[in-house]
Amino acid sequence: LAHYVASEEAYLKVGRRFDAAIAWANQAEILLEQRRYDEAGAVLHEAMREWRATRALGEIPFGNYLLGCIAARTGRFAEAEELFASSRHDYVALGEAHEVLMIDALTAECHLLAGEPERALELATRTLSAIRQIDGVDNALPLLERVRGAALAELGQTELGFRSLRASLAAALQRDAGHEVATTLGALLEAGAYEDEEEAARWRRERATIVATLGIVEP
Repeated sequence: LAHYVASEEAYLKVGRRFDAAIAWANQAEILLEQRRYDEAGAVLHEAMREWRATRALGEIPFGNYLLGCIAARTGRFAEAEELFASSRHDYVALGEAHEVLMIDALTAECHLLAGEPERALELATRTLSAIRQIDGVDNALPLLERVRGAALAELGQTELGFRSLRASLAAALQRDAGHEVATTLGALLEAGAYEDEEEAARWRRERATIVATLGIVEP
């Protein structure tokens, strides 16, 4: 985060606001992962102001999907769906198939957070099927398996749900994605997907270490 703040300051000193906007967006990604949503939104709105002014067609949908994440994770689900839909529309027009699938994954998560496990399960399952036919989109796997697993568990299909949650953890560990590991460990613990109390205690320790290391803000 400090690196991107320094980059932003350096770019602003020489009048390169577009490059500063990229640094703002990079800051927003990290702040989002740390669950510092107000701060993420503030820097992201600065970036979006610059991108709209310069009609940066490739960057605007990126900003909208990050704003959608903030909205979804702060309970503004209708707003999140609108932002995701706008981002998806733009990425389809740009021919960015990988980004379209990521938006679908985030929309599935939004459905789950909104208390709509059926919609979440349908979209997550469909997106997982699409991703397995395309190379280079494995960054969405931990999220999709987590959403699918949590939705299945909520709908009473606990065995399948726990299997997907464990698949999410394996995918996150393989990618060394610390925030995804922490989030999935939380989902596993919340669903009661551990084999015994020893495994649950180990997951709690591992999650606590990641949360502290990455500076993730707990609710």
